[in-house]
Amino acid sequence: MRTKSPINQQKNLQLESLYLREAYTRIQAWKQYQDKISEERCNWPPPINGKTYNKYEEIIYSVNTNNSNYDSWFHRNIYKNFLMKTSQTQYMIYDLNKSISHKETKLEQEVRQLREKLKNFQLYKLNDIYLKPMYPVLPSIHYCLYNGISKELEGRLNYLNKRKIYAPNEKYYEPLCSSWDITWNIKNFD
Repeated sequence: MRTKSPINQQKNLQLESLYLREAYTRIQAWKQYQDKISEERCNWPPPINGKTYNKYEEIIYSVNTNNSNYDSWFHRNIYKNFLMKTSQTQYMIYDLNKSISHKETKLEQEVRQLREKLKNFQLYKLNDIYLKPMYPVLPSIHYCLYNGISKELEGRLNYLNKRKIYAPNEKYYEPLCSSWDITWNIKNFD
């Protein structure tokens, strides 16, 4: 005799419930059938001596009963590890940011010290120069800016006119590779 597959049985039950309109009885039958299938799935692997075991417990059972198939060192260690509590197991936690400690040679130590010195070293004079783009303004020109305040902005215009007198290379700090040395020298145009 041929047995029907569970998928075909499910389809048949659904179709019968639709066509025969026996929804109430079919729903109950459907629930019973689903319960039966779920029980079969829960009882896998088949019980040993009336008890159900998972994979590791099955190995433990066979090791305890001295079954020759599970008499290897691997399965004995699985048995030991399975019986250990999680608090007893130790995990190695590695800090990936830390490098593995080793003794530094003298050369490595000198290189490390030089790198630290270079990080802390600052060219104060050069930094001061290049942080400020312009030379300090002369006090007489500075006085012009704040003395001639009016609604017509005369002080500002006087300040700008006096600043125009000087060439750009006299007003601004310029690096060695500046293009002003080649093209922008106003003294030559006067």
